[in-house]
Amino acid sequence: MATAAVAAASVVAASRARHSRRRMVRAQARKPRQADPPMKEFEMLKLGGPAARWLFEQQQACGGKFLPTPIQAASMRPIINGSSVALQAPTGTGKTLAYMLPLWKRLGLDAKLVEPGLRMVVIIPFEDLMFQVGGVAASLAGNDDSIFVLRPNQEISTERLAKANVVIGTPSVFLKLHEQPELERQWLECLEGLETVVIDEADCLLPPGGAKTWELGELLEHFYRATMHRGGQYQVVIASASIDAQTLELLEDGTGLFLNLVSAGALSDEELNVKKSALRMVTDPKSGALRLRTMPRPSTLAPNVELPEGLTHKVSIEDKLMSRDGSINAELAIEPIAEAIWTLSPRRCLVLLAERRPPTERGRSLGKYLKRMRSRLSPLGFQVVTVSATVQLTHLPGSYVDPDDSAGAEGDKPLVIVGRTESIRGLDLAGLDAVVIVGSLSTAREYLHMAGRTGRFEPGRRNPTNGTVISLMTKPDAKTLKRWGQELGFVLEPIRFQPVPVKPSVRFRLGTYNYN
Repeated sequence: MATAAVAAASVVAASRARHSRRRMVRAQARKPRQADPPMKEFEMLKLGGPAARWLFEQQQACGGKFLPTPIQAASMRPIINGSSVALQAPTGTGKTLAYMLPLWKRLGLDAKLVEPGLRMVVIIPFEDLMFQVGGVAASLAGNDDSIFVLRPNQEISTERLAKANVVIGTPSVFLKLHEQPELERQWLECLEGLETVVIDEADCLLPPGGAKTWELGELLEHFYRATMHRGGQYQVVIASASIDAQTLELLEDGTGLFLNLVSAGALSDEELNVKKSALRMVTDPKSGALRLRTMPRPSTLAPNVELPEGLTHKVSIEDKLMSRDGSINAELAIEPIAEAIWTLSPRRCLVLLAERRPPTERGRSLGKYLKRMRSRLSPLGFQVVTVSATVQLTHLPGSYVDPDDSAGAEGDKPLVIVGRTESIRGLDLAGLDAVVIVGSLSTAREYLHMAGRTGRFEPGRRNPTNGTVISLMTKPDAKTLKRWGQELGFVLEPIRFQPVPVKPSVRFRLGTYNYN
């Protein structure tokens, strides 16, 4: 009992010291400072080793036009200088490379010979995204030995953990390292050399309302205690398309550091406000004059949040789509999905299932949907796969993708990728030209991230590609989506589908999508 009391007291003391230090650091950091000039070329990083070879291959693949996106150009210099930053930019702008490339240089991971030992921890909320980010890191490292992705239900060896320079995982998997005494001792020893913590899709890791425990907060506390011998200091980089004041406040509390916001989008803040205001203009019923509709911004969005510029937003009312328990009626949903895909004629299409039921009630299996969709779409010439399966096949984020080579695993068959909304955040599924959202979304933030799977930046292009988002939902949900359009800055248009032939006698019309 006495030992437990001493341990609890030490945790409280560490927490108080951390919060005191955070307040002092924040007070100093709030002073205005001149922004770091952007890096307009990746060559300015002067990477070496396998990372330099990877960068050269990307340049060659896209004809020498592999240039940083706005968020990549703005983030590289402050990250190399060791600043703790929060990266915010529209979906599809390459935030993974925005933090990974400069950190590779700063931590010396681009050297010809890198000594074993932990340098960086990457915390990610979703398994599929975790594997994809791990693929990027392994590509830059040139091997898998220095990159350790903590897979769920995986037996972890202390020897493997000691050799890794970069460890990637979800908060729950990281916390399991503390459940076995021998593994915990090795992990705490590794953390003594920790220099950088990356938190990707950080807003997904905030504690739910009324929650008494916070996995990420507990994990950050472990990091702080393990590095107390050098003042508990390490660099923190967080990234998301939707970072608000609450996210920054909680993460600053958890890390004891001030996070400099680095934001970059297709439009300036002034242009974005003008665009959104124009969508909120309504006609006064008495005078007939135009006036601005007063619409308070929801607290879930940051002031400068925006969607990719090249997106087209469509909606189809399907009142029988949802069951009373909040689930999607699998039998009634298949035909509208098939009509949407047949009408769009996409090379690669993502179908996202959005149900109101909590994940614990609906499970993770997509079997009943996949079986019906394959039965309906395979005769039309489509290949239907899951998001998890596609992550293993797609190109790495930031790699050059030829649209003509991105149809799927089986020749030139158009590909339909099926997944749930909660597992798609942050993923880069190469070459998507359409997203079909089926069901009911809960927030504008959720729509922002789901729609942003298409219309993304690609190396060799100065602007994002075009993309179409079709939402299949009930009339009340469509009204809510229209209101979100006024807040996010897009126009929602109805769509009329082409009927799908039962036995198509003509070859599928591949190649009608305009990529320019």
